[in-house]
Formats: sequence, structure tokens, C-alpha cells
Amino acid sequence: MCRPLGYGEFLALARHAALLVSDSGGIQEECTVLGRPLIVVRRSTERPEAMADFADLVEPGPRLGVLARRRLAEGPYGLRRL
Repeated sequence: MCRPLGYGEFLALARHAALLVSDSGGIQEECTVLGRPLIVVRRSTERPEAMADFADLVEPGPRLGVLARRRLAEGPYGLRRL
């Protein structure tokens, strides 16, 4: 977790993140440009294009950890796929 970031600072950090976890629609868009995996913690999304390869949609709860571990286990292969 981190404090709210400015756009430039967010991009600089997100570009090197192994995994992003957020409820933000804007971050759903950015992950596709940055090539970073994302777990969207919401019940629905208005950005289904990100769900194809870049993101997983999960409701708040224990499944979040399962998806995070799965994405992180993909390692470099998972990032190349994005």
C-alpha cells in the first residue's frame, strides 16, 4: 500500500511493479499500457478489455490472495505474455 501519488510518480513506480492491486478504473487502463498485471478489487468493471490478459477481477475477500500468488508465480513468463 502507498499514499496517493501524482501521475508521474505512479507511472514510475508501476512500471517496475511485479503486480498492481487496485479498485481504480484509471489504473485498469494504465496497466495495459505499462504491461503490468493487475488485480481489480471490485464487483464489476467498466473496462472489460483489461480483463482479457492484464487483469483479474475479484471481490474483496480471501480470493484476492489466491489470485495474487498465481500472478506472481508466473514470473517473467507472465510479464512477457502481457
